[in-house]
Amino acid sequence: WLERENCLDTDGLILRTKRLLTDPQAVEAREVIRQQYGLLIIDEFQDTDSAQWDLAHAIAPLGQATPSPKLFIVGDAKQSIYRFRGANIDVWNEVQDKFKRKGRVLRLSKNFRSVPLIVQLVNKAGGQAFADTADKLGKSSPASAVGYEEGDELRPFCPDSSTAKLEWLPIDGHLTNKEQRREEEATVVAAKIRQMIDNERVTDPKDGSARRLIPKDIGVLAYRK
Repeated sequence: WLERENCLDTDGLILRTKRLLTDPQAVEAREVIRQQYGLLIIDEFQDTDSAQWDLAHAIAPLGQATPSPKLFIVGDAKQSIYRFRGANIDVWNEVQDKFKRKGRVLRLSKNFRSVPLIVQLVNKAGGQAFADTADKLGKSSPASAVGYEEGDELRPFCPDSSTAKLEWLPIDGHLTNKEQRREEEATVVAAKIRQMIDNERVTDPKDGSARRLIPKDIGVLAYRK
């Protein structure tokens, strides 16, 4: 249909442009494009596929003496979720290695959104989870492994809060059935809410008075698929 209508979809645009700019005979085309731009910026690079990287590299090659745009990429390998659209974490790992040799890698580790308690939990749980997964992947598909390297830890920017609390509510680790785990989680959370309503006091946001906690003071964020 696309060929009959003389149309291109997104993949067609990328692949045809890639073929044009990576063709050995397309030196003049590459030079014209390179002369027009001083900087090529790619955001969300963790969701890049190999064709998109070949295209970017044709415009802004790393480590070449010929005049070309500077290449600046932004991304987080731990957020790569678009494999179903062709995103390949191998590309991230390959390009990061090239930047370490021919460019500069800057880590954006300062967290502006969460209080220190949350950041500490994420560092502890996330570090172990990614290390375990990378260890397993390293044996079967090392190019796809994303570990938790030195410097990956988040650094809190927000000050400590006198009201923020963090409590880990464990459930029965022997439950393997998904529905049983969800039921257990619901029971544990409900028990915690009941305990809070029976024992805790809060400052009323309307008049500043101290009063007992009531159900409408509580919000529950839950994962649902």
